[in-house]
Amino acid sequence: MTETETNTREAEQTGQGNEPAAEEQLYYYRIRFRNQGQEFTAQSKIGDLAPGNVVIARTDHGPEPARIVIRAPRAP
Repeated sequence: MTETETNTREAEQTGQGNEPAAEEQLYYYRIRFRNQGQEFTAQSKIGDLAPGNVVIARTDHGPEPARIVIRAPRAP
């Protein structure tokens, strides 16, 4: 095997070919920080969160617990 063939094979195995890497699937959820508080839309790489699940959301004030209200349609 030549050096070029070896480099091509390594790139294919590590996903570094000419094709762009597949983007990770993002899921959108409506969350609330307080029981009767305002709802916010958040995104996650986890696709199986259910209403009532408690998650940690990144905020301007640092990580805070929030509750999943519902799965939201994809946001622009």
